[in-house]
Amino acid sequence: MKIGVLKRAKARSGVFSFSLVYNEEWFLPHFLAHYRGLGVERFVFFDDHSTDRTRDILMEQDDCTVLAAEDDSPRPKLAVMQAALGNRVLKVMGDGQWGLHLDVDEFMVLPTGFTSIEDVARHLEQQEPKCAMAAMVDFYPERLSERFFDPLGPIEGSPWFDRDPVYKWFPKDAKPKIVISGVRPRLLIKLNKRYPEKIPEIYGDRPYRIAKTWKVPLVKTGQGIVRLDPHNVNVRPPESLQLGLAHFKFYPGLDARVQNALDRQGYFQASVEYRFLDAILKLFPDEPLVCPRSVQFRSPADLEGAGHIWAR
Repeated sequence: MKIGVLKRAKARSGVFSFSLVYNEEWFLPHFLAHYRGLGVERFVFFDDHSTDRTRDILMEQDDCTVLAAEDDSPRPKLAVMQAALGNRVLKVMGDGQWGLHLDVDEFMVLPTGFTSIEDVARHLEQQEPKCAMAAMVDFYPERLSERFFDPLGPIEGSPWFDRDPVYKWFPKDAKPKIVISGVRPRLLIKLNKRYPEKIPEIYGDRPYRIAKTWKVPLVKTGQGIVRLDPHNVNVRPPESLQLGLAHFKFYPGLDARVQNALDRQGYFQASVEYRFLDAILKLFPDEPLVCPRSVQFRSPADLEGAGHIWAR
């Protein structure tokens, strides 16, 4: 796949972020505002043939570099392409730069005491290896019908999360182990109880597999750190710091995203997660999403109290 540069950001230094995007016009203004507020000075986006206003929005931003495929050669699977592009960006940016690798439905929350990515970078300069782990925590509105929360942003319109851990480390393992928790597994349990016939329709003969619930979103270039996939790198991040990624699946553009994912079949296990969400939207249109383990996010201290983020 040959990649072309449609536009370059004006800034040539500072914290940068890389994202692969497709039809993200709803998230992009919120994503850019959030990460600018955290001190990101340069954004790199690979636009994967968006058909909405995604590319137009990005082309208007002075701090955005926009990449796109220049040919129609066969593309690797999405996760492979994300990791390959992420590694290419790490190399092109040059040594000694701090960079983020994010999806645009992921909003970083820093532990108390940190106000910017640069603050985190200064902390990590004293650590080895120079990267940071993050827990991916699903955020959700009070009820499924309340996902249409325009003009509010994601955090304001979808402020609830589960206090349960989303993964665990074990001393001899190179990667964490998923803990099945959060709003989506809870919805799957309800679906199985009320409509058991839907489970084989969604999953076929494959067992249920939740997507990975962690990422290593922050890396310093030139340290030999390589992205193995969108979630993992080739080193074990320091345990003294854990960031949070507020992850938004229930938002105003979800219905269109689900339909598009079902049409493209380009996501994890042929868009199995979107087949599940399609069933939930149709069968549970006004389902309460909060439960006794739910916490309403008001500040980073709420994620700290639940054990999702920390600095030690």
